[in-house]
Amino acid sequence: MVNYPIIDIIIPNYNKGKYIKECLESVFSQTYKHWKIYVVDDCSQDNSKEILKKYENKENINLFFLKDNLGPSYCRNYGIENSNSKFVSFLDADDYWPKDKLQNQVETMLVNDFDFTFTDLKYFYNDNKDQIFITNLPKIYDFKNFINSSTMSTSSIMIKREIISDVSFKNVKHEDYLFKCEILKKGINAVKIESSFVYY
Repeated sequence: MVNYPIIDIIIPNYNKGKYIKECLESVFSQTYKHWKIYVVDDCSQDNSKEILKKYENKENINLFFLKDNLGPSYCRNYGIENSNSKFVSFLDADDYWPKDKLQNQVETMLVNDFDFTFTDLKYFYNDNKDQIFITNLPKIYDFKNFINSSTMSTSSIMIKREIISDVSFKNVKHEDYLFKCEILKKGINAVKIESSFVYY
């Protein structure tokens, strides 16, 4: 019998009321059901709070409402600190996942003992889903090829918590890029999961 690990999904939200429902529903629709959501709302001024409150009694979702706007780095670090599962994924509030994303990713990681994985992106502009483009990212990123070609969506990554025990998101511009650089700098490679993607 396979021992399926819990995946902690950290979602920072700031004024993404237009998209947050689709984002959350894409997690609830996952074929893989062993997860916990941590939404950290960064003092949104739109209807985000009202939408999120509708989820507060659902199982496996934790909502945190910050009293001040502290930025995405703080929100992601807060989510990491308040969660404890072996695997961590990130999802931006205006992105969403196809239903088999977690299943394909975690199973590949378990079989191959990967520490750090990512996927391609299907992206579109201004809600125009009739015109969707897909990336064709390298199969593996090490530190050197990542800094030369740094396309890896934070919403696509899954990592083992143990490899980020000494890494955090810094309060700077492109904080997620720096976060990935710090992991790769340790000699850990990021491997692409071919069988999935993220809607960006």
